[in-house]
Amino acid sequence: MLLYAALYNILLALVLAPLLRAQNITIPVSEWGPEDEIGAANRLAPQKVLEASKLITTGKAYRLGIPIDSSTPAFAHRTIAITAVWSIINSIKHEASKLID
Repeated sequence: MLLYAALYNILLALVLAPLLRAQNITIPVSEWGPEDEIGAANRLAPQKVLEASKLITTGKAYRLGIPIDSSTPAFAHRTIAITAVWSIINSIKHEASKLID
């Protein structure tokens, strides 16, 4: 299945790349410079957060996240995989903390 997805993506890229080049699409440089990685989040200065906090009237919180798992709808060729990485440093710290307790 993964091989099928990879081949599909490669084929899609090969077909779409010339079409996109033919349209002469240019992506503008960020107003915060070419090294910028957060875009409009640069506008979230402490003053803006304070201004936004004054708009709160009820204190109600809304969950904006959604659970993502194998039942989450997606295109047929997409899959989900979660990898937990546990470094040797974390293992040593974990074992050491058991000795101290």
